[in-house]
Amino acid sequence: MLEAYSVSHGKASAWLPVLEVLHSYFGIEGLDDAPSRRGKLSAKLAALNSALSDTLPTCLGYLGSRKAHVDKAPNRGNWSRR
Repeated sequence: MLEAYSVSHGKASAWLPVLEVLHSYFGIEGLDDAPSRRGKLSAKLAALNSALSDTLPTCLGYLGSRKAHVDKAPNRGNWSRR
């Protein structure tokens, strides 16, 4: 059983409990480096369903690998403030 705790502040929900559950499910510890996190995520996603391999960059972005998240960010063009 996976468990996380949350305090409600109005109508918004906090992401911290969701991320806590995902860290627990994938077995990610605070001291894990990026290759270790990638390995744990990849192994767990492959065990669930091989079609989930496409979600690896997104999962890495949410669970602590900023580089994976930035690499897959949508291109927003060259917008500037005026």
